[in-house]
Amino acid sequence: MAAELTRDAVFESINSIFTSMLGLELQTSDGAPQSAPGAIKITASVGMAGDWNGTALLECSSEMACTMAGAMLMSEFDQVDDDVKDVMGEITNMFAGNVARLLPGSSALSPPCVVLGSEYSMEILKSRKAVKLPVTCNGKDLLVSVVAGAKG
Repeated sequence: MAAELTRDAVFESINSIFTSMLGLELQTSDGAPQSAPGAIKITASVGMAGDWNGTALLECSSEMACTMAGAMLMSEFDQVDDDVKDVMGEITNMFAGNVARLLPGSSALSPPCVVLGSEYSMEILKSRKAVKLPVTCNGKDLLVSVVAGAKG
């Protein structure tokens, strides 16, 4: 029996990756991440299709993405490059896999998609329900989301 997709389940799904793969700890936050005008942010998404359709997303500042990549690859990054994008995609892919195990039936995962920029927004079209969870790590904001897609 699959567990219900709750904020607590979403938090455990992402926090387990941060603690085991990155050696970093997440804390829940009260509000969505705020970025200064023109600040570079990065969003990674992984689609899930099958008995349950939806998308897992991870959004953060470029600085936080560099921190994550540095922790995973044991190196320092001062700007987003292909390695940082790969880490964002891989973390989001692992998160989507954790979420898929909570849902009924089976779902296949898409390859990760990573968007980088300063003035953009992402919307999952025809979505039904979302769990959006603002979290912090080392004082930096992240937004973790799972969006249920339209029924097939």
